[in-house]
Amino acid sequence: MARPRTPIGTHGKIDIKKQENGTHVAITRYRHADGQNRKVKATGSSPTKAEAALREKCRDLAANATTGAPVRGDTPFPVLAAKWLAQVKASTRLAPTTKERYETALNSSVLPGFEHLTVREVTPGAVHRWHSALRYNRPTARTLLSQIMGLAVLDQAVAINPVAVTPRAVDAKGERRHPKKAMRPHHLPLLRDAITEWEKPRYSEKARRWYHPTVPLRDLVMMSLGTGVRAGELSGVCWHHLDLDAALFRVEDNMTPVKGQGLVRGEVKTKDGARTVTLPIVVVSMLRRRLDEATARAEAKGTDVSPEDPVFASRAGTPLWPRNVARALTEAKAMCTDEDISWITPHTFRRTAATKTIKMLGLTAGASLLGHSGDRIADAHYNDRSAEAVDVTVALDVLLDGFAEGESA
Repeated sequence: MARPRTPIGTHGKIDIKKQENGTHVAITRYRHADGQNRKVKATGSSPTKAEAALREKCRDLAANATTGAPVRGDTPFPVLAAKWLAQVKASTRLAPTTKERYETALNSSVLPGFEHLTVREVTPGAVHRWHSALRYNRPTARTLLSQIMGLAVLDQAVAINPVAVTPRAVDAKGERRHPKKAMRPHHLPLLRDAITEWEKPRYSEKARRWYHPTVPLRDLVMMSLGTGVRAGELSGVCWHHLDLDAALFRVEDNMTPVKGQGLVRGEVKTKDGARTVTLPIVVVSMLRRRLDEATARAEAKGTDVSPEDPVFASRAGTPLWPRNVARALTEAKAMCTDEDISWITPHTFRRTAATKTIKMLGLTAGASLLGHSGDRIADAHYNDRSAEAVDVTVALDVLLDGFAEGESA
């Protein structure tokens, strides 16, 4: 039986050879839109880098060949994905870090589930099976797939977007793996006690030494709950952003990880994200304590605290990576045995602060705290309607006062 043809817009087996100069070359045959198979190669300092460069070149070929061509039902899904990725890379609206994150999620979570299917074969059933099996990047991967299949709908390759009619995957208990909910009042002491236990020095059998946590997790959680800032904004706060006498925090910077550069300081996510937040009294007290501690350390070295110094720094004095904070939180949550609090993430603190503000002061105040231009996003994604109700007994007492006057003895 003859070997089936390589689908248009895809490549065959990749061969890697070492060259005399020590570099490696990856070679494959790519089937172009005219049906012809042509040799494509790329080099790299290692077999892995050579293969990665070749795959990138093949994706670019697919994107260039299909950007202006209509998508059909029998178009291979990787070709459609390459067309979408080309549009993402050409966008001037998306930040470079967002483009990088989308491409990473596409390659790690989306393409492995549909790389052998045509556009027509991406059915609601296939989407549901894929989404249920995903362990990471669920929300982002689903959003990307929806955008990709949206291109197929525009070209009338499929009648409907299969992602739009597919229910979101749930776990074995019938719940979403990461519920979008705010913390309840009883969760706060549970998390506090878990962090207290996590902060205690403990002996590591693997490293054969005592382990002393260095991430100031308690202070970070307090700052996050008290301001509702994003994880990157929290990492970016420096002393010059704070006016402790006036209890104000100017949110101006955002730390984002950039491939090949590390953690980079940049502007906040949106133009409305640049805002001034009034700090709660307990947060001001915590920050004064941290400033006193930083001053003592600086004096011991014969220096002064710089306004540019990060408030929450690593042992090297650099801003904390958000992923390291998330890792520390995961370790701390495991210390809680009274209730499952594994669903709490750094973003939960932002949602909790927004929910409490919305419940007590209204949507406009909540959107202002979050740095949103309008109320819609705050209401749809941050307002946990299942949270405890606001105490409105003062108003209801007035309502019932007239009714109670006529009650029988």
